Amino acid sequence: MEENKIDSRHQNISELVFNSKQPFFIPEFQREFVWEKKDVEELLIDFKEDSEDFKKETSELSGYLLGNIVLIANNSDMTVIDGQQRLTTITIIFKALQSYAKRKINEDSEYKEKWSNLASNLPKGYSMTNDLGEFVKLKIKHDASLPFGDYYRRLMQDQLNEDYVIKNNSDKNINEIYEYVFDFIEGNALTEKQIIRFINYLMYNVYLIMTTAPSEAKAFQLFEVLNDRGRALEPLDLIKNLALKSIVKDGDDSLKEEFLSHWKKFSENLEYPFKQDNRRKKISSSKFLTNYFLAIYGENVKKNNLLKFFKDKLKDWKSIDIVDFSKDLANISYIYAKLEVHDYTAFTTKHQYLMTTLYEVIGIEQAKVMLMPFYSLTNEDDKELILKAIIRYVTSVLFSFNQTNSIESFIPKMIKKHYEDKNVKKTVKLIDDEINLYVDDIKASLPSKRLENKNGTHSSKALLLYRLIEGLISENSNAISKSLSKQLTIEHILSQKIEIDDYSLLGFVDAEEFAQYKNKVGNLTLINNTDNSSIGNKKFIDKLAHYKEDVEFLLTKKLATDLETNVKNGQDTRLVNMLNSYIDTPKLTGNEKHFTKSMIDTRSNEITNLLIDFVTNNLKYK
Repeated sequence: MEENKIDSRHQNISELVFNSKQPFFIPEFQREFVWEKKDVEELLIDFKEDSEDFKKETSELSGYLLGNIVLIANNSDMTVIDGQQRLTTITIIFKALQSYAKRKINEDSEYKEKWSNLASNLPKGYSMTNDLGEFVKLKIKHDASLPFGDYYRRLMQDQLNEDYVIKNNSDKNINEIYEYVFDFIEGNALTEKQIIRFINYLMYNVYLIMTTAPSEAKAFQLFEVLNDRGRALEPLDLIKNLALKSIVKDGDDSLKEEFLSHWKKFSENLEYPFKQDNRRKKISSSKFLTNYFLAIYGENVKKNNLLKFFKDKLKDWKSIDIVDFSKDLANISYIYAKLEVHDYTAFTTKHQYLMTTLYEVIGIEQAKVMLMPFYSLTNEDDKELILKAIIRYVTSVLFSFNQTNSIESFIPKMIKKHYEDKNVKKTVKLIDDEINLYVDDIKASLPSKRLENKNGTHSSKALLLYRLIEGLISENSNAISKSLSKQLTIEHILSQKIEIDDYSLLGFVDAEEFAQYKNKVGNLTLINNTDNSSIGNKKFIDKLAHYKEDVEFLLTKKLATDLETNVKNGQDTRLVNMLNSYIDTPKLTGNEKHFTKSMIDTRSNEITNLLIDFVTNNLKYK
C-alpha cells in the first residue's frame, strides 16, 4: 500500500487479526465499549446459522461479512477509528476459545493433540507472541486516558482474581460477553468437532472490509461516508417490496396506501431505541422478524430463511391479509421498541417490578419473545399471571442448567394453547406443566454446581440467582431495582482467602476440595458492595454481627439469626415464617469459627428446595 493512499481490503479474521504483525490502538476519542451480551448472542447465533450449526466444512461455506473497520496505519500500530466493538469482541471470542482448549488438554479426548495445538496457537487471536509462542503484548492497546481497558488487559493475560472490582459499564460488558461466549462454547451441546469447526469458521469464513487511511482527517471522512451516506438493502426492504408487489397486482390503491402507512410506522418503531438514545442501536429488522414469526406464528425461522418463509406465506395471502400483517407488525413493534428502552408502561401500568425482573435482571432474548404473544392483553391481573409464569419458567430453565434454546422449542406449543383457549390461566397451567419437567434437573444440578468463572470468581449466574430469590421470594425491591450508588455483589460466607491451618476441621479433605466448594450455592449470599468492605475475609463468627444488624437481604440475615417481624398476622409475618421454614440458621458449636463443608451442603440443598417451590408456584406459607 502506498503510504499516502486510501486502501480497502476484504480480509478474513485470520489475515486481519490472527496473523496481524501490528497491534490495534484504541485512541482517547473512542467511546466506551458498548456491545452487550445480547449483541454477541446475536452474532454467535448468526455464525451458527451461517455455518449450519458448525457441521459443514469451512471450504463449503461462502463466508460471513462482519462489516467495515476504518484504521489509520502508523509505523507501530493501527489506530482504530471505526470497528472497536467488533475487533474487541473477536479477541474476546479467541480468548474464550483458548481457555476452553486449555481445559480440553487435560481431558480424555480423541482430539487431545488438536486441543494442545490450539491452546498454543489461539493466543495469536488476542496477543502478539515471539517465535517461541511467548506473550509479548496484546493485539488491542487502549489509550491510557480512557476510563476502561484495565479489565480487558487483565482478562486477556489471566491476571484477574476474586478481589477485582468492575468499575464501569465497559468492563461489565466485556466480562458478560466473555462469560456468555464461554458458556456458548461449553454448554451449547456442541461436539468437540463442531467447536473445532467453529474456530476454523471464525478464522477463515468471517470477513471484515478493512479500510486504512494515511491521516486522521482522511479516516474521519471515510467514517462519515461509510456510516452516513446511503443505507444498505436489508431483508426488511426485500419483504416490503414483495408484499407491495402483491398488493399492486390486485390494483387496490386504498390497500396499498394503508399498507405503506403501517409499514412506515413499523420501520420507525425499529429506529426508536436509537432515536431515544444514540448510544443504543436500532432494532435489527432480521432479529425482530425472527422473534415475531416465532412468537406470533410459532415458526422458528432462521435469518437466512426469512425471505423464503415470507414468499411461502404470500402464496396463500390476499391483499387484505398482507395489510393486516403490516398492521400487526406496526402494533407489535411499537410495544417491542418501547420495552427495549425500558418504557414498561407500553405493556403494563401496574407491574413495572416484574418487567424490570424480566428485562433487566434476567434479560435473555427468549424470555422477551415469550411475552410477545401477550402484548394484546388488557386485564392487568392476566398480565401479572403471565409475567410471573414466564419468569418462573425461564428461571427453571436457567437453574436446571439446560440450554435456553429449549425456550424457543416451547414457545410454539405455548402460543397454540393460548390461541385455542383464549384463557391466560390455562396457558399458565401449560407453562407450569413445562416447569415441572425441569425440577429433577434443578434438584440434581444446583446443590453441587460451582457457580464460577474460569478464573475462580463467582459467575453472573450466582448474582442472578440471589437477586431473584431476594427480589421475588424475599420481596426486597432493592435486589431488583438497584441504584447506581448501591451496587450488589456476591459474598462468600466461608471467605475465599481465609487462612486455614487444618482443612479437616472444616470437613474438607484438603485445599483442593475447599476450592471446589467456595462457589457452591450454599457458600454464597447477596450483599451490597459497601457491606463487602466491612466484612472482607473475616471468619464466619466475626461476620455474624454484620449479617444480623447491617445487611438488608433476608437470606443473608438468616445466616446470623432467625428472622423476626413486629407485624402480627400480616404479609411480613407470612414471609418471615415461610423463609424460616425453608432455611435454618447455622449453629456454631464448641470452638467452631468458620462456615463448614456440611453447612455449605445443607444450605445448598435448602436454597435448591426454596427455588424449586418458587418456580413450581408452591411456596409454603404458614
